[in-house]
Order: sequence, then C-alpha cells, then structure tokens
Amino acid sequence: RFDLVHVIESRPTAIYPARYLQWRGVPLVMDWCDWFGRGGSVEERPNPFVRAILRPVETYFEEHHRTKADANVVICTTLWRKALALGVPAGQLRLIPVGADPDTWRSIPTEVARRLTGLPTDALVIGYVGSIFRRDAALMARAFDAVRARVPGSVLLVAGYCPVDLRALVQHPAAVVQTGPLPTQELNEYLAASDIFWLPLNDSNANRGRFPLKLRDYMAMGRPIVATAVGDVPELFEEEPMGVLCEPNAESLAERTVELALDPDRRRRLGQHARHLAETRFRWATLTLDLESWYQDILRARRP
Repeated sequence: RFDLVHVIESRPTAIYPARYLQWRGVPLVMDWCDWFGRGGSVEERPNPFVRAILRPVETYFEEHHRTKADANVVICTTLWRKALALGVPAGQLRLIPVGADPDTWRSIPTEVARRLTGLPTDALVIGYVGSIFRRDAALMARAFDAVRARVPGSVLLVAGYCPVDLRALVQHPAAVVQTGPLPTQELNEYLAASDIFWLPLNDSNANRGRFPLKLRDYMAMGRPIVATAVGDVPELFEEEPMGVLCEPNAESLAERTVELALDPDRRRRLGQHARHLAETRFRWATLTLDLESWYQDILRARRP
C-alpha cells in the first residue's frame, strides 16, 4: 500500500517488483546512478568473457524500462542526455547530484587524526577512499610515483574497501597505507589524517556516466581535492573553489598535487569551502527537499 515507489536499481530483482506495483497503480520513479551497460562500466571489467556476457544484459535492463517509468532521476548530465535520447520527456527528468553527510563525516584536526591512526606527523598524506576501476588505479599509482619523487616521504592512504592492491603498482610499496574495510569512526579518523584527497578518473564513458560518492565524503572532511577534469566535476570545481582540476593523466595530477602541497594556506581555504558546501548546498537534507517536492508533483499528476 505504497503511495510511490522509487527504485534505485534497474536490474531484475528491483525493477520487476517495481513494475508490478506500477501496474497496480503506484507511480514509479527510476534512479540512474551509473552508466552500467554497453560503453559504460561493463567495459571496465577485466575478463573479456564476463564483459561479453554482461554487456547485453546490463544494457537491456538499464535502458528498456526508462520510458515506462512515471519519472527518472539521474545523477549526472551524461545520463541526462542518454535518458533524453532513449525518449524520456524532459519534464519527467530530474538531475539530483550526490549529497554529503557532514554529520557522519566529521572534520577533525589533522594532527589529532595522525596520532589516532599512527600515520607520520610530518609527511604529505594523499588520501583516497573506496573502490576504483583498474585503469584509474594505474593512473593513481603513476601519479603517486611522480609526487614521491618530488616530495620525499609522501604517503598514499587508500582507506576502506578497495579491490585493487595499490602497493603492487607503485615503486615504493611501503609508502602506501591500504587499510581495507573499517568501521565508520576509524574510517573517519584515517580520512581526517589526509592533507589532500585525490579523485583520479580516466576520461572514459564509465567515469563520465557517474558522479563519485567519494567526492562528497572528501568535502565533508574539509580537505582540498585534486581531481581530473572528467564528467560533471570540472563545472562543479569552476563554480565552487574546493580543489584544483588537472588533465586526466598522471603527470598533470602529480604536478597540481605538488603545487597544492607547497601552499598550505590555499589548502586550508579550499578545505574550509569544501566543508561549507557539505554543510549547506550539498547536504542530503537539503537535496531531498527538492526530491520530496517532486514526489508531490508526481502524485498530484496521478491523482488530481
């Protein structure tokens, strides 16, 4: 007895129950958070046999039901354009970006976090959190080697679950701290120990067709971000001074990182603005007001 169903996934276990409820008269809102199918993240799978099997399946479930929903929420402009190309009317589309959770992710002083985590107090610590595509991991490893050559003693912190062992990709494995999965409080402490956060994305459809959740976590931690200019990130960084952009290659990522590492005042200003955005414009509680208002519009259109 639902008023409305908002389905986050379009794969069978989610979309078929949702379409059944829609058939029973419940309005259906579909989310589109990543480009999974042909041309998208399925192409990042290393096993060619798995890619060949999943490509048509992912594509079908990702695209087939879009025009049948009462409304679609997309996470980035690439998916907005794809939805329009599939025939979704613009009036039934809403772009809602990823939100931040500043109440969970607390910005604590770096020196306190270093004591809690045991990370060196006098080193440049570059932070990264969560999963990563293998090609992006290779880009990050090359960039870290270049940074380490110019800033000896630098540390690459890979916090939380990550499917790629970065230590096997860099020239100085001992300079990589890879924590594995952590409870929220410990993860918060490790992230707060970072001086700079990295968002190393290759210029691929998989990266243009998503908006990394980790970016909002970085903002909430109040640290500056060095990000490759891919997808919706460049426009956001041009609007809001919370980090610096670089070309999607290791040399540019390393160069901009070293520039920022040598300018602590700029790091502080960028980090403060990032935290401010997490507490205001991109707080989930703010973004969901817009979503709830749209739900009411959909219900009024169904039940005048």
